[in-house]
Amino acid sequence: MSQLTDIDGRDFKLTDVGAPRPSLFGLECAAGRIPGKSAVFKYGSNFNIGLQTTPEHIWSGGGLYTFFPEAAQTMTLQSTSANDTALGTGARTVIIFGLDVDWKDSFELVTLNGLTPVPLSRAYVRVYRMRVLEVGAVGWNEGDLTVESTVDAAVGAHISIGKNNTLQAIYTIPGDKTGYLNQGFVGMSRTGTGRTADVTYRTRQSGVPGKTYGFAVQFDLAVSTQTNINIYPFHSFQKLKPKMDLVVICESVSSNDTGIFAGFELILEGIA
Repeated sequence: MSQLTDIDGRDFKLTDVGAPRPSLFGLECAAGRIPGKSAVFKYGSNFNIGLQTTPEHIWSGGGLYTFFPEAAQTMTLQSTSANDTALGTGARTVIIFGLDVDWKDSFELVTLNGLTPVPLSRAYVRVYRMRVLEVGAVGWNEGDLTVESTVDAAVGAHISIGKNNTLQAIYTIPGDKTGYLNQGFVGMSRTGTGRTADVTYRTRQSGVPGKTYGFAVQFDLAVSTQTNINIYPFHSFQKLKPKMDLVVICESVSSNDTGIFAGFELILEGIA
């Protein structure tokens, strides 16, 4: 393992007495140098929140995110542009990440077919990320991309035109892992003056047969055009059990057309 230097200049080793400092611990997890642990960063945005539409999840699809089935569902990928296709000028292929029928991490590569829905090869109980890979001459997706349930058309993942990546502050801990929340942050776009918003981080336990639990507030952050961004670091990590959902919701805004972005950092630990 390569040698690291701590912020006070001393050599840093994972075998040092005491816990590693959070910044270096996160670096080691992200680099894959701590067996059984990995880092997750989730970021989302919703730039059209209104007085009459709250609450809204912080995701590019807008409104409330509703894809939380208790059993895996078959899904399709589609675009709102005919140019997002195998030989088109927009997005051509997309990689999709989610949790499978056993609530374990799964992914697949899908070739777009423009406006025509393309069936995914696997069933998913959650879809938490997708990213455009191969593109045509334009360089990005020319239409909105969505992964939708074939059961009720609920959208599991959404990519806005030109973004090439999902922007949704929504995640579920895999069934074979435990999550540790490191920090959350919320910001407001610099549009208008005197705007304020109240945002909550909520969790709930899923995957319990015959039980449906509600989303409970873990913490809330107020943000305004004056503060612009608010960061909530945990001095001790917040433990999240397997199959626990974590979402960020804008509860209220002071003005229409308010833009909010938010995210969080997690460490995942495999269950032996």
